[in-house]
Formats: sequence, structure tokens, C-alpha cells
Amino acid sequence: MTVKTPSIELSLAILINVAFSSYSHASFEQGMKYVQQARWDDAEQQFRAEAEAGNADAMYWLGRSLEFQDFQKGLTAGEWFYKSAELGNPWAMYSLQDNTNCDFFGWPCDRKDWKEIQIEIWRDMAAKGDGLAEYALASYDLGWKGYIPFVRKKKRIRRLTKALDMGYNYSAMTIYGIILGNYGYDTAPQYLRKESINYLLIAAKNGYAPAMTALSGYSDIIGHKETKKWLYKSLDLGYPDSPYLLSHYYNDGTDGFKQNSEQAYYYAKINVGLGGEDASRSYSAVQDGRIGGDLTIEKK
Repeated sequence: MTVKTPSIELSLAILINVAFSSYSHASFEQGMKYVQQARWDDAEQQFRAEAEAGNADAMYWLGRSLEFQDFQKGLTAGEWFYKSAELGNPWAMYSLQDNTNCDFFGWPCDRKDWKEIQIEIWRDMAAKGDGLAEYALASYDLGWKGYIPFVRKKKRIRRLTKALDMGYNYSAMTIYGIILGNYGYDTAPQYLRKESINYLLIAAKNGYAPAMTALSGYSDIIGHKETKKWLYKSLDLGYPDSPYLLSHYYNDGTDGFKQNSEQAYYYAKINVGLGGEDASRSYSAVQDGRIGGDLTIEKK
């Protein structure tokens, strides 16, 4: 079974920088805590009562929780997305489009064309300071500029930078990927690496763990002391990639770490305790859960 999950660009993602409003219902709040931990079955139980009571956000997150569990439950997610979309949730509207899991799960994606509606809602949300909405518009609202590669790149970076300034830290990871283009972080020209690292540092200083671990590849620019600081900080936040990298560095004696098999084993055990690769994939799914992996792809 192949289910679309957020692209590697999102890795594509421990904190969810989506807009958590102050909900009065404890079950919804608890559900969101489970979402942060990628505990989808537990989240489902918390969201269901709120969704059945008419909460559009709970409907959306119930659908997402069902989608990320298994195929049979994923089949039922579409109806919850549709109900949420009918109540004005733009993220649910986005979930009901042909570049998501519509065909795979047979969701009701052909009942209504939501694209223009969701863009208008995103525009209104962005105007009120919603960074995630601004991030979405960086892919969906470029107008004629989206058809000219150089102009499109410049426009996207400008809007993504605005989203970052508005608090949506994942924007830094997307900008980072756009700047490096087809290069890897270790093969890109130095001037591109220096440009891209500025955005990672902004997100890291904002407390965004994936940016902290991404900085570990830039010790030649910011020094081993600085990269170690961010790597251990991301570990404190519980980000699963951190112990994996620490185990690797201690095992190989690279990136400013002295070879130490005991430390390598210690961090490998922590990595397993945090869920290993599965936790990293789940984190990416959580991070991009509201918008879908394909939202990071350039849209005309």
C-alpha cells in the first residue's frame, strides 16, 4: 500500500507551527497533543466526539487521524474532510483535490471545486497574520509570475520569508530547499550554502528542531561548537533525528565528535526509544498534516 506522505522536502518536520487557537473542549486539546506525538489512533478517539458535535477543525483532524492509520480507516476520512470543508475549513478543502489521496481512497473530491474558495480564505487568514496561510499562498497564489521560472523563484522566496516572519518556521526548510535547488547541502556552491543557512538559523532561534538538526551539516561555516549546540538543543526537544545523528557522529568520529562506541550505542538506543525512522516519518506527516505534502510543490 502506498499512501502519499509529505515529501522529503519536509524532513519535511517536532513542533507543529499551525495555528492552535484556544479551544474550550479538553478533548480537542488532548487530541492535538496526540497529533504532535503522531499517536493517530488516540487522536481519533479525542476528535470524534467534537467532530460529531459539529466542530469543523475537529472534523478535519479526525479525517487526518484516520488517513494516517490504515487503508480501511483512510477510506472514511474523505467524508469528514468534506463536512469540514462545507463549514469553511480551507485545509479540508485542500485535502479534497486531485493531487492528494482522492483516487487512492475514493474520497468525494469531485463534488465541488474548492480551489478558488480556499485561496480566498487563505488570503483573508494571511492578512490577519496567519503564517501557514501565507505559506500556502506562496505555492497557490503567484499569478502570472508563477509561469516565469526566475520570477517564480524570487516571488516564492519573498512570500515564504514573510510566512517565516509571521511565525511559520517550516518556511525556512522550504526556502533552504529552493535556494540549494538540485544541489545537496554538501555539494552546493559556498555562496548558496551561506545564503540558505541564514534561514535555518532564524527557524532554529525560534525553537524549530528540524532546522537545528539541518545546521549540523554546516560546521565548516558556523563551526563545530555551534552545530553541536543546536544538535543537543533539538535532542532536548525530543526530535528523533537528533539521537540518530549523534549516534552516527560518535560512531564515525566525524563532525567534531571524537569516536566513542559507548556514546554511539547510547544515542542509538535513544533513537529507538523515540521511534527511529518511523518517528521521523510520522513527524513529517504531523508537520505537514494540515496542508498535505504536495503543497510544497510549486503551483501555477
